[in-house]
Amino acid sequence: MRRVAIFIAVAAFFGLGIVGAASGVTPWVCAMRAVAGAAVLYVLTRLATRIFLDIVVEAALGRSSEPQSTKDRSRERGN
Repeated sequence: MRRVAIFIAVAAFFGLGIVGAASGVTPWVCAMRAVAGAAVLYVLTRLATRIFLDIVVEAALGRSSEPQSTKDRSRERGN
């Protein structure tokens, strides 16, 4: 989870740096924007992966904790 967030943040840093350099801003402004963008993407990636894993774990535990009935309900009277 943390490795993915770091990888995305580093990729975003360099991507934003290249875009900033291509747009003609000063190197200081380019670097600060790239750092800010990388930090935001790091936090968002950590939150998104945590939410995703919580959903997956909840779904896996929810299905396994349901009682397994051995009786087939389609053969009950009245159905």
